[in-house]
Amino acid sequence: MKLYQSILLCLLLVLWRAPGFCSVYYVANAGSDLANGQSLSTPWQTIAKVNASAFVAGDQILFNRGDTWNEKLIVPSSGVSGNPIIISAYGSGANPIFTQLHQQTSWALYSGAIYKCTASTEMGGEVRQLFQDGVRLKKVANTGAMVAGSWCHVTTTIYVWLTDSSNPGTNHVVTYPVRKHCIDFNGKSYITVSYIYGKYTIL
Repeated sequence: MKLYQSILLCLLLVLWRAPGFCSVYYVANAGSDLANGQSLSTPWQTIAKVNASAFVAGDQILFNRGDTWNEKLIVPSSGVSGNPIIISAYGSGANPIFTQLHQQTSWALYSGAIYKCTASTEMGGEVRQLFQDGVRLKKVANTGAMVAGSWCHVTTTIYVWLTDSSNPGTNHVVTYPVRKHCIDFNGKSYITVSYIYGKYTIL
């Protein structure tokens, strides 16, 4: 009986990993990384969750159309020949967007209505653009030249004075370009990507 159970378990494991027995994962801005990600009603929320997960050949990772992620996808697993891991879209509307932008959420008060943060960039060098709710703010040379709706980058620190003089970490979405690529295949192979739109900002 134990031998029969062991054989049955092995067969189930083979079938589970075979084409047709793979998993579909959903990702949506309105999801939760605490969910299982395996149904339309329980999608994951972030690309970071995908990056930290493991997948098997034939798995599908589908991103909700109409949604945007300011994150980089770092493919965590490989497929196999004839049975790739599929990265694509679901739902209706515009294709999902991966941007090269970083959303800065942690800010410290510098002076008056000026807030500061440490710049985060994979590209190195100076940050050349910064956006408040998708609108480009005016770049100035230093904090002494700042007015409402402006910002500057001094060594490794970004300073910003929003148009309404509020805290950028609580009232607005503040982003700036940080990466050259929206998807990093990370040395993985047999990956199929379709219906994903990479949005780049002119530097």
